[in-house]
Amino acid sequence: MLFSAWKCKNGQTDVKNALYESTRAHMEALKYGKEHHLAALYPVVLSQDRELSNLAAKAVHAYMSSLDAPKIIRLDRQFRQYTSMEWTIDWTKISPMGMQDQISSREVWLSVLRLGTLHPNGYFRERCMQALEDDEASFPYLTLRLNDWVEQVRDRAYLILSHRLDGAGTDTAVEMLPFLSQTKKGERYTKQQMQEIEKKLREKILLHLDQISLDRIREYPPVTKRFLYRILLKPEILSKEDAGLLLEREKNSNEIDDDDAMRNIAIRINGIAAKTDRNVEDMLQVALGDDYPGLVGHPKKYFSDFMHACAEPWAEIMDAQLANPKAYELIEQYFPQSVTIFNTMVKEMLA
Repeated sequence: MLFSAWKCKNGQTDVKNALYESTRAHMEALKYGKEHHLAALYPVVLSQDRELSNLAAKAVHAYMSSLDAPKIIRLDRQFRQYTSMEWTIDWTKISPMGMQDQISSREVWLSVLRLGTLHPNGYFRERCMQALEDDEASFPYLTLRLNDWVEQVRDRAYLILSHRLDGAGTDTAVEMLPFLSQTKKGERYTKQQMQEIEKKLREKILLHLDQISLDRIREYPPVTKRFLYRILLKPEILSKEDAGLLLEREKNSNEIDDDDAMRNIAIRINGIAAKTDRNVEDMLQVALGDDYPGLVGHPKKYFSDFMHACAEPWAEIMDAQLANPKAYELIEQYFPQSVTIFNTMVKEMLA
């Protein structure tokens, strides 16, 4: 009896130690930018072990706090593809408000919920949005949900923003602009809803132009600057001298936006990959989304299917390894970590 009790207790300790070791390993990987480890850490936040839960939550908070607008937009495309997160937890029963009791810091809890707005489960996404409706810093995340693939989630995002934007600060309105621009590239949003939100943002910025520093405009993302310039570069708003100063700064700037960057990648790839089977173009479509202007690829929305997105890189790497060495060299150049993971998996299976 005494031995059995010791064995049970010892087994529980081993499991607890393994959970902590696994969580710290994912945290360490996340520090090095391996974003897919977010999906492994997120369910740990629900652990009944308060210390373990906060360890994972703080790691999520630290990573989310480091992201700028383009990285958040990319994460929105990728997060639900890293894992379904549905295999061991029924997320329809998880209460974001209940998670607040478990997490020691409000700011950490808010970060966890912002990431929750990108979650693959629609019920959970919607509940996270409801919990965030009073948090202005979360409005950019809610803006992305205007193009959500679930109608109820889209409508919830619209209701929150349409009611709350009037009381939001000018800085919040400006921060929302890159997210609004990205959302407008989608095909699921309701045109009338989008027009109303855009109108509210424009009116908010026009009403408080005195709060926008002309010196700071150059620090904004390109899409934000373009939106502001459309408002500012009018005789009744900016003097000729101030307008000339802004334009001169832009003329001397080397900054390019995401669309231009992707076009540059496409031009380079199109030339280099001409004599290959263009395996790398399919992989770039998975990584960069349907906006990637490749010469070949799958139909739009093909990679919104979780299984397609997971299978495509491995299929292209294997195909290139077996039949097209030049294509494989390109994949090694643009996706070195994926190649390393693939080769390690193959070696382990053959061992």
